[in-house]
This record gives sequence, structure tokens and C-alpha cells, in this order.
Amino acid sequence: MNSVGVTLFSLVVLGWCFYLVAKGFRSANGPKTHICPNCRSIVNPVRVTPGSTFLEVLLWLCFLLPGILYTAYCQANKRRVCPVCGAQNPVPLTTPAGQALAQPR
Repeated sequence: MNSVGVTLFSLVVLGWCFYLVAKGFRSANGPKTHICPNCRSIVNPVRVTPGSTFLEVLLWLCFLLPGILYTAYCQANKRRVCPVCGAQNPVPLTTPAGQALAQPR
């Protein structure tokens, strides 16, 4: 690769890293959009990916097909959880169920 290609590749990688950091910062500090039915905290849910990173890397290094299948499984089974208690499926505040949960008891 020539120096222009290396520079362009570096800029793309740097831009992608900046985008990911900005996206994470924005979602963590934005307005709260969900309520947890378990602990009743008003939160921004976090995405949790099941599985083991070590196992995924090992499968990719050893065999291509198992690595692809395991990665697809993990990505397909991402779920949103409450960052306070870890309960699954926080309820959006804009729904009737969310508004009912937000009311004081």
C-alpha cells in the first residue's frame, strides 16, 4: 500500500473510534428513556451481549465457520438490561405501562 492508502485507512479507523466513543458518551448521559419494572429506576438501558469474548476469539483463530456461527449467535441474542439491577426489558416511559410504573405508589 502506498502512503495515501495508509493515511486514508488511518483516518477511517480514527473516525470510527471517535464515533463509537461519542455514541457511548451520548447514550450514557442523555435523557432517561426507560423505567425498570424490577427496581423502578428511570434509566437508559444498556445492551448486554451473551457469551465469552475469549471463546469467540479462540473459535475465530482455530476455525472460521464456528467463529462465524458463535459471533452470529452472540449478536442475535443481545438484550437490553437495567444498569442498576440487571433486570431485562426496561419499559419505555412513553408507553402506558411505563407511565403507570412511573407513578408513585
